[in-house]
Amino acid sequence: MPTSLLNATSTHNTSLPADILLGPPPTNRTLIEQMDIQVTDDGILPECYKLCMKSENGKANINITTLTIEGWCYEGVDFVNSQTWLNTYVLPCVKYECADNMKGKASRARAWMRDTCGPWDGEKHALKRSKTKSERSTKRSRHLAMGMTMTDVAQMN
Repeated sequence: MPTSLLNATSTHNTSLPADILLGPPPTNRTLIEQMDIQVTDDGILPECYKLCMKSENGKANINITTLTIEGWCYEGVDFVNSQTWLNTYVLPCVKYECADNMKGKASRARAWMRDTCGPWDGEKHALKRSKTKSERSTKRSRHLAMGMTMTDVAQMN
């Protein structure tokens, strides 16, 4: 007898089921809280990225325990610090820690970034629509820093 859809289980894991396909995460959620949340099947931050982000916490004035999604994704004030932090501290660590499958892990990290902040040029977030061109460019630069190429960014259009 076939299994009823009501009795079927899913292998999709997420820390907060209410986040599934409901839109962007709450902007007041901290970056460290968001690191363990999987919204889509491909959008899980690999453990090597988490390890590096946690080990480099506090450098370049970035504190992932207090930095909110709003600050990470949208606020231009934190942009210079977050770019410095990613490029100078996190990415060198990631290249070493994720060396066994860098391409696959970078792809999952980009998907996590997309799920966390939305596509940099998309119309998903009302908050983003009110931002200036330079602030949209800031978000685009963060996606690039997470390992996206210009081709990846162009495909998001």
